[in-house]
Amino acid sequence: MTVSLMQWLRFLFRSLRHRECRLFFIGQCGALVGGWMQTLAMNWLVFKIAGSASMLGFVYLVNQGATFLVAPLAGVYLDRLDRRKVYRITQGLTMMLNIFSGILVFTGSMTLPHVFIINLIMGLVSGVDMPAGQTMLSDVTGRKEDLGNVIALNGALINGAKIVGPLVAGVVVDDFGLSACFILSGLCYVTMLIALSLFTVKPAGAEAKRGDFLKDFREGFRYVCTSPAIMATLALYFLLCVMNRPMLILRPAFVGGVFSRGAEGYGLLMAAMGAGSLCGALYMAAMKDSRGMGKVLVVSACLLGLGQIGFSLAAAAVVMFFCELVIGIGMRAQMVASNTYLQEVVDEGKRGRVMSFFSTTFVAASLIGDVIAAEGPALLTLKGTLMWSGVLCIAGGLLFLPWLPLLRKTTEAHMGKQKAV
Repeated sequence: MTVSLMQWLRFLFRSLRHRECRLFFIGQCGALVGGWMQTLAMNWLVFKIAGSASMLGFVYLVNQGATFLVAPLAGVYLDRLDRRKVYRITQGLTMMLNIFSGILVFTGSMTLPHVFIINLIMGLVSGVDMPAGQTMLSDVTGRKEDLGNVIALNGALINGAKIVGPLVAGVVVDDFGLSACFILSGLCYVTMLIALSLFTVKPAGAEAKRGDFLKDFREGFRYVCTSPAIMATLALYFLLCVMNRPMLILRPAFVGGVFSRGAEGYGLLMAAMGAGSLCGALYMAAMKDSRGMGKVLVVSACLLGLGQIGFSLAAAAVVMFFCELVIGIGMRAQMVASNTYLQEVVDEGKRGRVMSFFSTTFVAASLIGDVIAAEGPALLTLKGTLMWSGVLCIAGGLLFLPWLPLLRKTTEAHMGKQKAV
């Protein structure tokens, strides 16, 4: 039994046999924790300076708006340049922005205009950093059959950082102040910079290429639009991200106003979603290959929808807890499955552009989901908003069923090409 367990664990973490993958994950541990520390510190700083919760929304809008404008264009350069160097630059810039924020807070010079400018720059950097990080997942594994495992384990790492980062940030802010939290969050990115400098394998797309920018952008856009399976995957991913956003935002109001639970209940529900998300990531990491990603997309959409409907109708804390667990599984599984399928079937020369559209889809969905979360309760009530979000998730999953044969066919075709090479 012990031998079987060890064999299963080796298979679960099989992508870690690659040196670059181990280095990348070590770097990610620091960078992701630093990112969540910065998020908590920035939110606390905005509320402290402005004294208004609504100002947090404006700061978020500036940040995400900048990312939305840059992300679609970043892919052109990711397909032309060395992605590792691009990622090193974006990680370095993020580190410097965090440290600079800490210095401004420490000297008492930080003002609301500074906050908006810093978040604008961070949004622009993030527009390149997000797709660059996604394309790096393909470069860190020497065997393409391990790509899905890398993406799933990265999802588990993100989930873990969501827990560790805010906890560390809370302790640092309480004991040493906001400035220390910003500076420490910046220093966390050193791990990724060191990891990238130790890479020995030349990443794909490392040859610098010149050409007409708009022509290359149109080529990537046309490639996505004329690939039915890719378009269908992005469309479902967009729908699920939009419909999941109200749940993430309205949860505090639902728990506090409808169910009369305090901060302890809210924390337990977030923990339940985190546990579900971790389970979803580990399940995806245990999949043998990517041929079943289409089915995962359908099942995860239905799980996401059923979880939201159940949450909106729940009359007991244990039911809400279970629904959050289901939502976490569905949310992480659909993210990993969408990412894995796109990276599996995309042409290498267009990987950067496709993943930039993938990142843009997420940002655009988040912005639209925020609007629904803001206006939905007034039009449909709080419960109605969550319920209809769940219904649309299930509908999207069912409408995706006719695309499953095409997804499997394209996946098997690309797996055949890889074996031939």
